Amino acid sequence: MLCPRFQGFSGGLAHRLGGIDRFFSGQEETISLPHPLFYNREGFLHRCLSGSCAPRPSESN
Repeated sequence: MLCPRFQGFSGGLAHRLGGIDRFFSGQEETISLPHPLFYNREGFLHRCLSGSCAPRPSESN
């Protein structure tokens, strides 16, 4: 795996599952569909930094 700690853009879905579960009263179903994306290093960094929650260079994480 190229980026073993990568959990998805904007931090992935795991941190939101509690709210989703409450909204759907535990009746939701999570499915995963293949959607392969291929990036070179520059494209990957650009995609990560273009997210709405990416910190500015002057901000700490």
